[in-house]
Amino acid sequence: PIGFLQIYDPTNNKSVNSFDFGLTSIIDIQINNLTAWVLFKDGQDTGIMKYVYDKEWQYRDSYRNYPSDAGSVNCFINSDSILFVGMNNGVYYGYINDNLKDPNNWMKLNSDLNDNVASILLNGEELLFIANNGLFEYSLSNGEYNELEFSFEFQNANKIQITEEGFWIIDNNSLFLKS
Repeated sequence: PIGFLQIYDPTNNKSVNSFDFGLTSIIDIQINNLTAWVLFKDGQDTGIMKYVYDKEWQYRDSYRNYPSDAGSVNCFINSDSILFVGMNNGVYYGYINDNLKDPNNWMKLNSDLNDNVASILLNGEELLFIANNGLFEYSLSNGEYNELEFSFEFQNANKIQITEEGFWIIDNNSLFLKS
């Protein structure tokens, strides 16, 4: 997690390209078709960079400007047309084809959700996220969200993953499964 990206060719065991922007760290990388999204930290700031593959990976843009009341970016997930970001004060989203450098193009998903969002996933038409040590589900089709029941009280839940077995949650050094 130092602050540069390297494209590696595992067949030939060599680096084919490197992008070094002098960042503090790379937090997360997600690839959707021919677009790669990178959550980064640069000093105290966090942001998201966009890369596009067209015969080779090319840097396209970075997004650091969010609504002033949103806080900083903790996590993100993307669909084909929308980028969802988990912030200190809720979930925000922006349409990928809009100018995401403009903070006015980021909208709050739900005005009632003002919690620190630590991890977020997209599961069909549902957003799953961890906020204030609770596991929540948000329906993109009807705008309703609710807390999912869990038999354990989290202390520091910070990551969620979906598999065929169910939802895996990391809490401190413990791993939990909700099936």
